[in-house]
Amino acid sequence: MTRAKVLHIIPSLAAVHGGPTTAVIEMMEALNRMGYSNTVALSDDDGRRRRLAADAPERQINGRFYFPKRCDFYTFTPTMSGWLNTHITDFDLVHIHGLFSHVNILAGRACRRHNIPYIVTPHGMANRYGMRHKPFRKMISFRLFERRLLNHAHMVHLTSHDEAGDFDHLNINTVTRIIPLAVRSVGNNKTDAKKGGHKDKTLPYQILYMGRVHPIKNIEAVIAALAQSEMADYHLNICGDGDPKYSAQLKAYAKQLGVAGQITWRGFVSGREKAEIFAKSDIFILPSFSESFGISAIEALSAGLPSVLSSHVANAETLANAGLAKVTDTSATAIANGLCEVSKWKNKAFSTKAKAYFSNHYDKSIISHSLAMLYDEV
Repeated sequence: MTRAKVLHIIPSLAAVHGGPTTAVIEMMEALNRMGYSNTVALSDDDGRRRRLAADAPERQINGRFYFPKRCDFYTFTPTMSGWLNTHITDFDLVHIHGLFSHVNILAGRACRRHNIPYIVTPHGMANRYGMRHKPFRKMISFRLFERRLLNHAHMVHLTSHDEAGDFDHLNINTVTRIIPLAVRSVGNNKTDAKKGGHKDKTLPYQILYMGRVHPIKNIEAVIAALAQSEMADYHLNICGDGDPKYSAQLKAYAKQLGVAGQITWRGFVSGREKAEIFAKSDIFILPSFSESFGISAIEALSAGLPSVLSSHVANAETLANAGLAKVTDTSATAIANGLCEVSKWKNKAFSTKAKAYFSNHYDKSIISHSLAMLYDEV
């Protein structure tokens, strides 16, 4: 039996944007299985200065409605307005993902005009660190658009207690709920034997970074950590895309420090390749200056990996208290010390414990029930 008809609004589902893309897709798949009808309206953004090709496979997926992005600034997508005003009454509820985007402003406006309730998931875009990036522009936009969008929402969905703490400074009156994001496991049975064995001491420890190549991620500190004497037996795999100029700067920095040979730049990975890289890794690293949830850290749990996380990663302290991660500051020295400590953790018992924790707290079958309860409140 179909329950509510839900329209999801998101600026983009391009893989280059990382976490929110994965989270929204996982969310809709899980809710579909629970009987909700999920539709998504979005721009055809495919990254900076790129649009999704007319014949792209993504455009053929039922329930997705793409509208042309006119420019990168605020993902300006004016043609979505007419569609929303015509079709928004076809839905019982609208779920808006993200902030500081034209499509979200249009959706909020249409919901208010037609009295359709809506939920907003900021996906960390209103946290303190994010608000300090281009602060003048965001301050103006927040006063003109986002404050109204949030204050008129039926509910604001936050994904961690860390995000909730940051959200409080905005002085929004709307009720909030904290529900983690649904995360797909990257573990598989074929890798269990490897994970249960002892490390081959003739091979370097394999450190995995999985995410955007962006200054907020603090990759420089991991590169600098490799230059410390105790890190000679460690190799860093960087999986993710970013601005080519910034990537070139990081590679030049690694060469300057003499550690370029200890780093493999793998670019964006997905599917089987992603699972295999997790399986071959010994430690996961996420040293970010700000992370409202940290999907890749949760994926590492599902693969049975211990993690080194900065204190600015949401859920870092929770995972550390469970004995599944080491929390450090963002300095190269602290990261190097953390990696050396965590390298001794990985064994079959740890892998089993990490996977069980993932299943009990972050598996989409668990999260979808919490989201269903949230939807049913509206």
